[in-house]
Amino acid sequence: MLYLYADDLLMRMLAVL
Repeated sequence: MLYLYADDLLMRMLAVL
């Protein structure tokens, strides 16, 4: 679960960039 949450944050950051 934690890994999925972290991956989601990375995807959001990449989307913002």
